[in-house]
Amino acid sequence: MLAVFIDELGSEYAPYVEPTSRIMLNLISYEANDGIRNSVAGSLPGLIKCVKDAQPSDPSMLINMGRAFMEELWKAMQKETETDTLICQV
Repeated sequence: MLAVFIDELGSEYAPYVEPTSRIMLNLISYEANDGIRNSVAGSLPGLIKCVKDAQPSDPSMLINMGRAFMEELWKAMQKETETDTLICQV
């Protein structure tokens, strides 16, 4: 549901990107439900797009977010056992 809000609101969601990112990155390795891991991996690009649309002249935040997301995704992918989830993360 949150991924839908992120995609639909676009740049209007930018003030909430940082707290949402913290929550999402904590859930990227959530072991109890692979659907949650899939949803989180699918929503991270939407968060980056929100920031890009809201601040097109400031690429530093995009670079930092992308780096943080990639680091956490890489860690999660190394532990992932479900092929479908791994595909979403890639």
